[in-house]
Amino acid sequence: MRIKGDIMPDQDDKIVNEHKEKKDKLEKAIRQLEKHIKRNPDGTFELQVKSAQQANIDPEAFDQLQRSLEEGNKYIQSGKISAGEVREKLD
Repeated sequence: MRIKGDIMPDQDDKIVNEHKEKKDKLEKAIRQLEKHIKRNPDGTFELQVKSAQQANIDPEAFDQLQRSLEEGNKYIQSGKISAGEVREKLD
């Protein structure tokens, strides 16, 4: 007996595949962007490209990574974390 709202097995596979595709895109984007990240004298990080097209990556992944970098920079500037801690998390 099926309960309203149950996910059918083929839907499970579709959801898993969609998440895997997003994860793979994001990991590829991270690898692509690493070569375009510069460390500033104040310890913050700066993207040397201004668009997903310049970096040759998925636009959604670029936006997400850019926001993450900006958030990390706020933590560095506020002294909540050090640039070294960010670097360790990136490695």
